[in-house]
Amino acid sequence: MKRLDSIESQLRESLDSVPELQCYAYSRYGYSVHIICGSYPDGDLGEKWEHLNNAIALTVQAQIQNPVERYNIYLLIFEADISMELRTVIENNRYCCRKIVVQESMPENEALLQTLVENRLFHFIGHSKPQENMQSVEAILHLADPSGNLFKLIANLKTRISDEDALRAINIL
Repeated sequence: MKRLDSIESQLRESLDSVPELQCYAYSRYGYSVHIICGSYPDGDLGEKWEHLNNAIALTVQAQIQNPVERYNIYLLIFEADISMELRTVIENNRYCCRKIVVQESMPENEALLQTLVENRLFHFIGHSKPQENMQSVEAILHLADPSGNLFKLIANLKTRISDEDALRAINIL
């Protein structure tokens, strides 16, 4: 993941109450996914998440030209103590970006934060605390097939199989 310092500074400038912020771009398959991680240390999330969401729409989403990238923005809000009602309101809000509330404090260690984000968003690992021996699916497939052909084949299949069929195939539905 690539750190986006310029986006962080733009967001900070547009907000009255500045949260802890880390902004990244995760590039795969020819486009970038923009990820904004935020935490309000004072714990007063209330309306502040909406201000951050609006700032993302105005400073990040508005600048992105590629339509695929424009609609692949994630806001991860780290809040250890949040009511189920507020979490539901935040995560069900469809304006601008996909919002995910992580019920723990935002890691201060950047490498730990990046691992958490990658596991949560791209490796489908629900438990947010990275484990010592955890590997991505891509890394495991690369061990079995160093050429990367197997991973490319599986990635290509995603365009041909509906999400519902894929979930049914792995017995989630």
